Amino acid sequence: MQRIKTEAELSAKLQLIEELAAIAILPHNLINEQLLEIYKKIGKAKNANDNRNVFFVNVTFEKIVRHKGIDTKKIIPQLREIFEKSVPIYSESEILKAGHKVHSNFIGYHNYLGKIQINGIEYYVRFTVQELTPSIKKGETEGKLQLHSTAISDVELYEKENIAISNPLTRAPDGNIVENSLSVTTEDYSIGNVNNNRFVDAKLQHFFELARKAQELYVKV
Repeated sequence: MQRIKTEAELSAKLQLIEELAAIAILPHNLINEQLLEIYKKIGKAKNANDNRNVFFVNVTFEKIVRHKGIDTKKIIPQLREIFEKSVPIYSESEILKAGHKVHSNFIGYHNYLGKIQINGIEYYVRFTVQELTPSIKKGETEGKLQLHSTAISDVELYEKENIAISNPLTRAPDGNIVENSLSVTTEDYSIGNVNNNRFVDAKLQHFFELARKAQELYVKV
């Protein structure tokens, strides 16, 4: 995780997240075609915390509605609001993976964290935004920002007492968080599966681990 330099900065981000009000998600019965039209109308959204404009490109729609865990289609009508109120948490450069080519058309990623409520349960929505390389031909001085992906996971998984987890936690039918004794499979994550709340966002988990340690150090100083 990069570009978060001080305990004070991390502590401040954690404070913003803790103070962030969860947006109540309104139920709907819209089909994919209707949701796509709603998504297209977003165009771009300006984050209230860093004043950056992010384009909600059409190609991302199909990607995010296929995501594991909580059905992203539930939040599409309120996606703009969730992003606009989200907290910028960290940025990262492109990491070259074995067997993958270098992407020269973008610089890296910025991650934002929103908070929602569905049926009385709070969830985080992590937005991953790509920063493209500025176009010399277009005379750009800054690269365009566009939505790359989203990830929805249960807020309670990242509470202080649950953060150091060796196995993913799950929400039992009664609403309580319990330790999962079995490995998590792709089927567990799939939409419609009764266990689809088991998704643990590894990047978000790592962020909270660092942020809580930083907060403790910052308070001590």
